[in-house]
Amino acid sequence: SLSRKSIAPMLAGWPEEMWKDDCVERIKYIVLGLLLPISFGILRYMINGGDYFKNEILLISMATLYLWYSFRYARKTNLEELEIPTKKIIGQFLVTFLISQLFYYTGIQFLQIQSDSSASFAENISHGYSLSLMLSVSVISPIEEELFLRGFVQKGGFRNSWLGIFLTSSFFSLLHVPNDALSFIYYALSGFIYGTSYKYSKTLWVPILCHIGHNTIIVVRSFFYT
Repeated sequence: SLSRKSIAPMLAGWPEEMWKDDCVERIKYIVLGLLLPISFGILRYMINGGDYFKNEILLISMATLYLWYSFRYARKTNLEELEIPTKKIIGQFLVTFLISQLFYYTGIQFLQIQSDSSASFAENISHGYSLSLMLSVSVISPIEEELFLRGFVQKGGFRNSWLGIFLTSSFFSLLHVPNDALSFIYYALSGFIYGTSYKYSKTLWVPILCHIGHNTIIVVRSFFYT
């Protein structure tokens, strides 16, 4: 039979092994959270070459499958499981969305926010509106950014810590390629709102719906201000 002396070394080794496994898992999610959006962007460009009137159905189908398999992997690994939104989740979404929109309208009224992403959107719509462009901006990109940054990196890599929120918010800002320091801070604070909402709601529904709502408003506003 096993004596206490023979068991002690095994018990002593458990925390270290668990710590190592946790580190490996965190690194895995950070790497996936950063590499998957890059590969996603490469695939999109291979399909349409930056022209949103080209291969629209193929682009939408690819994006749908890519995100579906990504969510499936997140669910399989117990990272995230999107269940039917409850009244509590809907309430959290409405509060966060209101805060994000107050921040957005304050920014566009009093600040000159400039970024390559907004310039690219303006350039694309100058050639007309396509289904793939509108879906990419209002639905696909928000889901992609929230799943990979907030889900994989913030939660999977940093366990929803404040450090994780700070880092993912900064990377979120860099993804939009701000043209100056003020614009960087503005986008980072937007990401901070989404990241904080995820930390406290514990579901990606809240930041995803907020991001979709925000980008949809931008698309709708572009019909009247271009």
